[in-house]
Amino acid sequence: MSKPQASLTRALSAAAYIDAEVYRHEQDRIFARSWQFACHVEKLRSSGDFVVCEVAGESLIVIRENDETVNAFYNVCTHRAASLLDGEGCKKRFSCPYHGWTFNTRGELVAAPNADEVPGFDVSNFGLKSCRAEVVHGLVFVNLDNGAAPLQTQFPGLINDLKAYAPDLPALTFVHHTEAHMQANW
Repeated sequence: MSKPQASLTRALSAAAYIDAEVYRHEQDRIFARSWQFACHVEKLRSSGDFVVCEVAGESLIVIRENDETVNAFYNVCTHRAASLLDGEGCKKRFSCPYHGWTFNTRGELVAAPNADEVPGFDVSNFGLKSCRAEVVHGLVFVNLDNGAAPLQTQFPGLINDLKAYAPDLPALTFVHHTEAHMQANW
């Protein structure tokens, strides 16, 4: 067997891994428009359980509404753009630290102090901006593109593959978390 000639090999340039412009382009063109893993369903077992994650530079709240529904919202108050939640936990209602606007697990504005004094103010016009969320065999995915095709359409057979390799995946419980930070785009 002959060795490949070095002049015929192809590789990405180093800039593809470390250039800020390439990173920005990938965030906009790839990560903001495709399904991204948010968490394991273990983190969202009960109504009100939430996880804050970042996708394409956007902070998102992924929250369990009820037994059947997981929602994802941009983690920004619709009044003054303050972050609403950090980390993970359980809250059936959560308030903005700036003026106390309060939202529920459906992203609806349920209370706004002094709003009754503003003529024509309608809380239904100020809910959180949502993005797509889907649970697939115990894995929660999000997509910033609300027009994106469902995960199952984009990846036919994904559930069957996951079930074949990890049939008990939805029932697993969280044990340990490890992070590695590198000077690279992704």
